[in-house]
Amino acid sequence: MGVPGVPGLEPSVALSGLTIATGVREQLAWARATGFRAVQLDAGARECRPRELSRSARRDLAALLRRSELTLSGVDLFLPPEHLLDPVRADRAMSALGAACTFAVELSELVTGSTKAATVSTVLPGGPESGRVFEALADAASTAGARIADHAWPVREEITGNEGGMPVGVGVDPAVLIAAGANPATEASRLAGKVLAARLSDRGPAGRTIAGRGKLDVLSYVVALVTGGYSGALVVDLRGLENQAGAGQSALELFR
Repeated sequence: MGVPGVPGLEPSVALSGLTIATGVREQLAWARATGFRAVQLDAGARECRPRELSRSARRDLAALLRRSELTLSGVDLFLPPEHLLDPVRADRAMSALGAACTFAVELSELVTGSTKAATVSTVLPGGPESGRVFEALADAASTAGARIADHAWPVREEITGNEGGMPVGVGVDPAVLIAAGANPATEASRLAGKVLAARLSDRGPAGRTIAGRGKLDVLSYVVALVTGGYSGALVVDLRGLENQAGAGQSALELFR
């Protein structure tokens, strides 16, 4: 499947914020029954927290993905970014993101067809004290063999000024860009070569909405991603939507 006229991007669905099913097993079953062939795991969910999963449990999770005939597009860990700067919470938050990097790499190796999945999507803090956090997480990702996609907006200078090789790049969430008054297609084109993860989300006057029913020009956005060299999954983000099942179906229709 691909967006009409645009080859190369496959749909995945993020399990973060999914309320229509309880537990990862039920969520995977829903995703497969809906028609998705890939998922983005939530490393903050009870059954998927890397630090609480033994090696055997990780193999079991990979086996569940394989039995469900689902590949992995990546891992989400959306911690409150201020936790990474809080002296009380910083060590735990940094440890969680480092563990998520290792987790993403391990699962990408265990689940066939998930070679591009060793990417952790998160939101990193900004401000004058954030540089040391950025450097530490870049080192952790590099050590694990993973990449970190920062979904913060605007994009930090360490990323825009990077000429390649750094394991931290851009995560694009159209709903966030639209809320900030930016054009997702324009920004995806401007950030060509630096985008490590891309969501399919939308925003209208009342907030987040079903993709294609807000201000997002889906085709222009996807064209900008593809022509800019992005070849990962387009991750359907259902957070904050009332009818998540219907929104998931509608998103898949865009790929047919």
